[in-house]
Amino acid sequence: MACNNGFSDCDSKVSNGCEINSANDSNNCGACGHECCGDGACSSGTCQAAVVPVQDASRVFDVDENFIYWSSANPGYTNGDLRKVSLNNPGTFETVFSNQDKGPTGVLVDQDNIFWTTYSGAYGWLNEDSTITYSSELASDPRVYANHLLWIAVLPGHVFGVCSKDLQGSTSAVCYPNSNWNASGGNLEFTSDGTHIYSASGGGGPIYKIEIQDGISDASATTYTTNEWELFADTHADGGAYLTMTTDGVNLYATYNNTTSSNTSNNGIWSFPLAGGSGTEIVSDTRVLYPSTDGVYIFYQSKDKSDIFRLNRVPVNGGPSVALAVFGSVTFDSTPQFNSKCVYVNTLSYNKGTGQYDIAISTVNKEP
Repeated sequence: MACNNGFSDCDSKVSNGCEINSANDSNNCGACGHECCGDGACSSGTCQAAVVPVQDASRVFDVDENFIYWSSANPGYTNGDLRKVSLNNPGTFETVFSNQDKGPTGVLVDQDNIFWTTYSGAYGWLNEDSTITYSSELASDPRVYANHLLWIAVLPGHVFGVCSKDLQGSTSAVCYPNSNWNASGGNLEFTSDGTHIYSASGGGGPIYKIEIQDGISDASATTYTTNEWELFADTHADGGAYLTMTTDGVNLYATYNNTTSSNTSNNGIWSFPLAGGSGTEIVSDTRVLYPSTDGVYIFYQSKDKSDIFRLNRVPVNGGPSVALAVFGSVTFDSTPQFNSKCVYVNTLSYNKGTGQYDIAISTVNKEP
């Protein structure tokens, strides 16, 4: 059945014709069955970003196909719970665990487990059968790559590094100190392909890599490697630095920013083959941060000279970037999380009444 522009025949009934206004129907936005994430509005056949209602939201969160998980800890990561809310019933909140070791500093979910780290140094995971907890001096930012749990840790001598734990074995955790990291410069960044760890310092700089090793048989112990990181990608000669990164197991995608001079020609997202080789710039943008990838797209945030923040996507092989959402002066500073349909980010807005930032979680469709 031929329909007028902006209308669709979604029930295949001749009697009611093109019954759906797909230009503004959030359940059939632009096409039959294209539902907007988070009950977002549909405008001109395109889904708009929406705020997901959560309690005491924080920058620490993750998602799967059914729930959002987040830490309700305050900015000092004290007195916090790990909570979740159903994506199908946004008003239903549950506490996964309460006030665990001063509150989570990181949370990660996969198909079988919920992982967390805490300010007191504990890390652990929760599955159907048990809760297992280990510890180091400080733990944050848990991630899982190819059956390895990895996290950032403060190691003896106040040296920062990454620790790894084989989730399928009974061996100890292994930690990899990295004296190249400058913790005072900002957040420490790393990614992994399951065989190597790649990292850059918080203040930015070159990218280093180290091979993941197996631990010893004592699962309660922690072993430490020497500082054997090798250079993976050096910076350009313009004084800039690689800051945040992700990988799809084939390439590493890293943001490059030069804030020390007016030369921003190399600013953007660079792709490096994990097998070795030169980098290629696939996004050229003055200020980009926090990439994540589902193997098809890279999702990242950008900020222009007018302080307008955007959530964007670009194909992993390069091509035109698409702005999925424009947040105006509302800033957000965390890695986009996603499930099969939606992308989720933190959004921050300054509350003049309290003098603090209000934190929310916003979502938009991968395919708007």
